[in-house]
Amino acid sequence: MPFKASSGAWAAVLAVILFALAAPARAQKEIIVHSFGGTDDATAVNGGLVSDAVGNLYGSATGGGRYGNGVVFELSPQADGSWAESFQYSFGPPRYGYLPNAQVSFDPKGNLYGTTTAGGAYNDGTVYRISPQSGGEWSAHTLHSFNPAVGDGNATSGIDVVADALGNVFGSNWESGVYGSGFVFELASDDGTW
Repeated sequence: MPFKASSGAWAAVLAVILFALAAPARAQKEIIVHSFGGTDDATAVNGGLVSDAVGNLYGSATGGGRYGNGVVFELSPQADGSWAESFQYSFGPPRYGYLPNAQVSFDPKGNLYGTTTAGGAYNDGTVYRISPQSGGEWSAHTLHSFNPAVGDGNATSGIDVVADALGNVFGSNWESGVYGSGFVFELASDDGTW
């Protein structure tokens, strides 16, 4: 005699399958590790984060910092499960660039690279590098000032950059270039000049 499953049995099997599939979704939980905007804190965090080899997170913020012109910050996991924030660099005088609005990136030596949306020699943004120094301090260097007058656009919307193993820095700009529709650039060091 052939087996006939009742609709109730099929409903029970389907319920078990759906419950099994839904169970992992309930196990997920969002945890906020830091809320920006407190006193003397970074504000307007728009770029992505990068991680170092020990799990510290780095990013940039358009506001906050010592001068209110933006910062590169670090979030470090603590033993009690909390995260501590510190500033690696506070952007100040406009000629060096300010208002970072893009993700930072590491090179193999531990330097961080990024862009600002304002300041620099032409007030159209910069590409910068900050380098770790002894004692936990970081020093900043402007590698390039964007100049729309010569066709290399500006950084007003934020430009992500990446450094290769040789220390060359690459990025893309959404405007200017030969056809006015953007370009990919490389900054290469030549005895300290870029």
